[in-house]
Amino acid sequence: MVYFSIAVLLLMSAVIVAIMVRDAVTRRVELFSNRNVFLAGILIFQSISAVFSLATDDWGQVFIQSPALTSLGLCLSLGLFLVFFFGAYNKAPVIANFARRVTTAHDASDAGLLLCAFSAILVGLLFRFVLGPIPILGNLTMQLASGAFAVSCGLAGWAWGRRPANFAIFISAVCIVLVCVASLLTFTFGRREVMGVMITFVWGLYYTRWRFSSPSLLVFRAAVFGSIGLVFMMFFTASREGDGIKRTAAEYVVAFTNVSGDDLVESAFALGSGQQAASLSMWLMETHPSAYRFDTLHSLAYFAMLPVPRAIYENKLSALGQSMVHDAGITKVASEYNVGPGLIGHVFNDNPWIALPLYAFLLGLALRYFDTRVQSAISDPFVVVPLGAGLSQVLAIPRGELGLFAFQMMTGIIGGWLACRIIGPLLWYRVEPEVDSDEDHSDDDAYLDDCDGVAVRDHG
Repeated sequence: MVYFSIAVLLLMSAVIVAIMVRDAVTRRVELFSNRNVFLAGILIFQSISAVFSLATDDWGQVFIQSPALTSLGLCLSLGLFLVFFFGAYNKAPVIANFARRVTTAHDASDAGLLLCAFSAILVGLLFRFVLGPIPILGNLTMQLASGAFAVSCGLAGWAWGRRPANFAIFISAVCIVLVCVASLLTFTFGRREVMGVMITFVWGLYYTRWRFSSPSLLVFRAAVFGSIGLVFMMFFTASREGDGIKRTAAEYVVAFTNVSGDDLVESAFALGSGQQAASLSMWLMETHPSAYRFDTLHSLAYFAMLPVPRAIYENKLSALGQSMVHDAGITKVASEYNVGPGLIGHVFNDNPWIALPLYAFLLGLALRYFDTRVQSAISDPFVVVPLGAGLSQVLAIPRGELGLFAFQMMTGIIGGWLACRIIGPLLWYRVEPEVDSDEDHSDDDAYLDDCDGVAVRDHG
């Protein structure tokens, strides 16, 4: 029965990949989209993670009593979730029409984009280090800062994508990314914000140039940048594993140099197994409601309560990933230690009869709005880039904490939008809509530079 579950999960994974490739080839959904990033999270933290645990009989920090039956339940639940998700994403005419609303399109010269990027860094520094220490207010501005830093990197990627051979722009983009990463590494323990600025940088590159590449060149570029990001995340994970220490950027550099080969292997194991989120989901499936009652729509309530400081509302809900540490009997960990319950784990904790269709429906609508909005303003960096500022959270949603990551996705986008609105009007200019929106964009080299420094289509 376990092998049957493994086969079903592998088949499900193959179908997900086939849908992503099919929609990219037919241009129904861009290959690099919010939907596909979410589906990549499903693959990493649910289906492949479950295959890993089932194949190795390794459940991490929890014990699964009946792997055969529980894994079948996971297959069924994940399949139903995807059916509801794709149904909401593909059939959302009201959301799609609202996302396609006509708004003023803007662009900027190369210098203007880089100035906007540097200005977004200043906005991020203001949110993080000036407003961040303020009680109550700082909890929100710290998350807005992540969006501002992400947008800074996205605009830098957009500028470099238009002029890949311009060394000055390349150096400026590298400096912007390094400053943003260093700012986010200072006194932090999380990885998603740092990952977010890297993903948004590639997001800017993709929408200004890569999306017109041949499939082979796109795969090569994705492999190169993906490998760089993976190596960084392995070192980051290995340097912080289990200590819970919040370091400065300089201290992280020192910690990176002290990482051993065994640490890297363990880090790679954790990343490759999806941090065993699927086994944690299966533990929640086995214990709810037999050992622990359903906490109906806990994630939705937690999402709504997140802006309210605990100092004001003492009975504010706790994250499932924290309470689960005690409930599952996980010991010898730091007091702030938490786990990733997995998306299906959240569903079963929150009452699957209600949570499964509702969460799938809400996520499908939200991601459909983001992707359709990107398509409707695909040449406007001041619309496209902020909508990529929450991608690291979108990737992490299938791992859990669902309510927290959904909220941080939203605040990342809002923070990025604010950064653009604060400085953008001083540097951008209006772009008139194109007459022919159905032109062929298959040739990556058919771009010329006009006098304003904007990449335009060569119709010659």
